[in-house]
Amino acid sequence: MALVGWLAGVGSPLNRLILGTTLWFWSGDMLHSGTHYALSCRPALSELMGWVAGWPFTLPHVWARQHVIWHHTKTNVAGMDPDLYHFDKYFKNHPPPFAWQKCRPFPIGLIAPLFTHLMPLLHLPTVILRQNTFDGMKTKCVWGPGEWRGAVVTYLSLLAGGLAVICAHGFLHFLTPSFVVGVLYYLMSQVSHINAQSFSDPRLGSGEWAVAQVCAAQGDYGYDSALWAKMSLGLNCQAVHHLFPNVHPCHYSALAKQLEPVFRKHGLPVPGFERGYCESLWQHLQYLHALNKSA
Repeated sequence: MALVGWLAGVGSPLNRLILGTTLWFWSGDMLHSGTHYALSCRPALSELMGWVAGWPFTLPHVWARQHVIWHHTKTNVAGMDPDLYHFDKYFKNHPPPFAWQKCRPFPIGLIAPLFTHLMPLLHLPTVILRQNTFDGMKTKCVWGPGEWRGAVVTYLSLLAGGLAVICAHGFLHFLTPSFVVGVLYYLMSQVSHINAQSFSDPRLGSGEWAVAQVCAAQGDYGYDSALWAKMSLGLNCQAVHHLFPNVHPCHYSALAKQLEPVFRKHGLPVPGFERGYCESLWQHLQYLHALNKSA
């Protein structure tokens, strides 16, 4: 209903806020879980549900390559994880090399989280469709038969719909839901991977994939918190998610309890068992400040 009201230009500004929240809790969750094959025992059905419900969140053709394939296999690896380079034009959030050598003055660049939804939805498709890769990446995409053309058609349809809404109801009407989901997206998705420990741990280069996944998520928080599990769509448990991506987030808290003695036995980081969200967010912001104070 919120989407229909937004398209029709009816309802109060509250409707736009509700739509932005819905894009996160519905479209974002369905796209994420569906493309990880966590919604059904039938992979094709899970993927279909993710694509059908997830297109308002971001273009599924782009998401599958950016997140499911590259981010999950090469987490926090320079030149291999496209998630590192989304904000390079605005502020530094990872060690060098950077996709863009110059960025906006800090903290002016911190307006970028407002566009965390809009950039993947409208900008990233132009990059990957034109360059066949993402900014900062060393590898190229592989497309199935007809998939590139399908991505172009889907993107042009999204673009046409967005332009129609802007012409009919104004730019602010178009942007408000995107700003809401963008802020939620940034606050819930960035703190686990973007912090000093998740880049400096020597075990990241150990060659053991599972160990590297755990060590690249040292901003995890609130494994036993039902609130943060729901607010973050399970992204508070990134270490668990990266180890078992095809398990639905509703199981992460119970799974984390099973993994805790294994982590402790092998000396792996366990922040999610000991830390709340505010502490993880503070460490994330401290890391950004340290990287950008001379920028």
